[in-house]
Amino acid sequence: MGYRIIAEHDGAPGDYLANLSPSNFETQFIHYLPDEMSGQEFLAQYGGTADSVTTVDPVRTYRIRQPTSHPVYEHHRVQLFRRLMLEPATEERRVHAGELMYQSHASYSACGLGSRGTDLLADLVRKEGPKQGLYGARITGGGSGGTLAVLGRSDASDAIGRVVEAYEAATGYRPYVFSESSPGVTSFGVLKVTL
Repeated sequence: MGYRIIAEHDGAPGDYLANLSPSNFETQFIHYLPDEMSGQEFLAQYGGTADSVTTVDPVRTYRIRQPTSHPVYEHHRVQLFRRLMLEPATEERRVHAGELMYQSHASYSACGLGSRGTDLLADLVRKEGPKQGLYGARITGGGSGGTLAVLGRSDASDAIGRVVEAYEAATGYRPYVFSESSPGVTSFGVLKVTL
């Protein structure tokens, strides 16, 4: 919806929102985007989305600004994260990479796509923090809030144990913890990054 609004006012911003730089997005496009809009209002003003798959329900209210902003900033965060992973391991690099993960998680959740469970887990990881070997966390996987990726040192198993215990005490559910790559990914190749 946000892409369609931007295209209506200022021409198409390229093939994908992720191709916009954050500064370009903020100076040229974000002011067109309301925080939210009803489906009826959107259809009346814009006629529909820019793709043939998305259906807009006239009686629903949609978030516009945050879901449109997310791919712009997420692409930038991913590029920074990738560069950090290619640098020599330092404490500063770990802290910076972890912050990018927390930003990503918060942005995704602000779109309305996260879950209370993964938000709680991310908060518990943050409370343990770098002194305990945990640097960042973000929701991952196929959606619907089931998996959290945590960036930590190999000596942070006690901190992970405390996160698991605190989560179970708060929710009654004991999360499953796995590390390393899944068996399925090994068929495609694995890049192991040492922090």
